[in-house]
Amino acid sequence: MTLRHLQIFLMVCEKGNMTEAANTLFMTQPSVSQAIKELETHYEVRLFNRAGRKISLTRSGEILRSYAVHITNSFAELDKKLRSTAQSHALRIGANVTVGVTMIQSLICRFKEMFPGIRVEIFVNNSKAILERIDRDELDLALVEEFAGMENYITEPFFNDRSIVVAPIGHPLLEKKEVTAKDLTETELLLRESGSGVRNLFDAVMFAKGLVVHPIWESYTSDAVIEAVRANIGVAVLPERIARPHIRNKEMSELPIRDLDLSRRLVILRHRSKILSPEGEAFAELVRTSDWDV
Repeated sequence: MTLRHLQIFLMVCEKGNMTEAANTLFMTQPSVSQAIKELETHYEVRLFNRAGRKISLTRSGEILRSYAVHITNSFAELDKKLRSTAQSHALRIGANVTVGVTMIQSLICRFKEMFPGIRVEIFVNNSKAILERIDRDELDLALVEEFAGMENYITEPFFNDRSIVVAPIGHPLLEKKEVTAKDLTETELLLRESGSGVRNLFDAVMFAKGLVVHPIWESYTSDAVIEAVRANIGVAVLPERIARPHIRNKEMSELPIRDLDLSRRLVILRHRSKILSPEGEAFAELVRTSDWDV
């Protein structure tokens, strides 16, 4: 197997057709087919499902594409770095909303002091969107919550985080002697969108209890959820680091839930095939050594 095999394979993936891939690469169609056959023989797997002229990736093909993107991009980065070592480049970091709103600013300031010539690009979004960019090698590393299904990634915990339930000042549930998870299914609930770490954890914990929630409000931003709580629209689930300042300002109250544990771990994440630059490693070390309890 060579780099050229992977480049041909990725072009076939992109075009969805070996003839179009051959035309783009200025090759003959039999040469492209032979390269794919050599890959399949080498790994003893089938990479494409074939139905006439249409092809689609098998599970093995999906795995190879994920790694091939990183391998080819790593070669391109190596070539670029060796040809122009003085040229500045970017460090691309993904962050979930909790990290992006409350944690990453101090990291960037400290990193800029260490590497003033490095451009830092930050992508703040839900974890689903971040992992999609990691898979496409559009991010070097990410700071997100830990969850199941991370086999393709290298993860390293750096902080224990949790979400809490908050209610408007004077909400009836605050008067109850004891509130349970079941009570949340019977009140107006405000949640982040599916795919966000906070929502995924909450749904999983509730499902494990045999409870299903039907929120009246779903939002892609925590700010919108906070404003809805302040407007007395309903009860919300929010990361503690985001909610705590509003609780201190008496804009809302924490609603203790006896049987609801929304603890989670935040991790440094990168694709298993990704080789970090020295600057990327330095940023990861800043994350490891920061005091996040402050």
